[in-house]
Amino acid sequence: MPALPPELQATYAELLDTLLEEASAISGIIQRGLVSKTVKGHRFWYLQYRGSDGRRHEKYIGPETPELLERVRHQQRFLAAERARRVLVRALVGGRAVPQVPVDIGRVLTLLSENGLFRDGAVLFGTLALRAYGPMLGMSLSNAMLVDEKPGARSFRVISIAVEGMVPPVLDLLKTIDPAFRLADPPHVPPDTYVSAAKRLKVEFVIPLPAHAPGAPARRLLGYLLCEKQPGVILCTSGVLVNVPDPARFAWWRLLASGRRMPQSVLHAQAAMLFDALVRENPDAVVTTWHELRHDGRDQWQTAALAMLHKLPQPVRDAVLTLIGRKPE
Repeated sequence: MPALPPELQATYAELLDTLLEEASAISGIIQRGLVSKTVKGHRFWYLQYRGSDGRRHEKYIGPETPELLERVRHQQRFLAAERARRVLVRALVGGRAVPQVPVDIGRVLTLLSENGLFRDGAVLFGTLALRAYGPMLGMSLSNAMLVDEKPGARSFRVISIAVEGMVPPVLDLLKTIDPAFRLADPPHVPPDTYVSAAKRLKVEFVIPLPAHAPGAPARRLLGYLLCEKQPGVILCTSGVLVNVPDPARFAWWRLLASGRRMPQSVLHAQAAMLFDALVRENPDAVVTTWHELRHDGRDQWQTAALAMLHKLPQPVRDAVLTLIGRKPE
């Protein structure tokens, strides 16, 4: 996999740092504008924002004061930072080395992020997470690596999000993007899945099980995947700050995935791409997460992972086997 130029890696790091700084300064409603109205010679200020229902609202702040003017200046700095982030995103996607997500997916992620979903700990996983791993690990991704369902006339683009406890009420939010969003029909999808047939878009929420708990193996393996998370950026408009799984865990998880939704060859190619970067950038993470496969899944996950490793290209396979103390064949 071609390496991402150092200047683009630095641009991604700057974008991530900017979003993290802004996230630490913002809580509750996301400001979209402070506007003033003059009544009988006196100036009054209002806050325009998007609420949890996805609609724009206006809230009276008060008459103009020195303190309020400082808040206006802060808002202006916020908007300037957003414009600066747009410039960084354009620099990253301009050479197509870091693909931008489709507009509809970007709108959904932005809306969920603005309403606190990722701030509250939700984790974006699946193929969309790869879009964050690319610049994070210095990889230039190809669109062929970013398939999220088996090809077909009825295939959907998928946004997979893991949450703890309970799935938040998001249907009204999604309907602000497309009124046709609805709860998907069981039994062929997770219970908390929302679809837009017109946009061929599927948003699924999953509650993972702890890896040692009884239950469906796929959900326990998801518990292993989501045991550690880190911030990442999805590129759209001015960037969206999300949480993604630890990339080494993601690589082992991809290796062990069933291939029910995607071609097994694509899953293995994605795992190989991540392992290739991790062997160079963070070999200790490959070893640590390998050992945790055994701790969490007893022995069967390690046994299955060894069998799947032999399906990867030989240079990557041998490098991973050497790291985990197994003799390359």
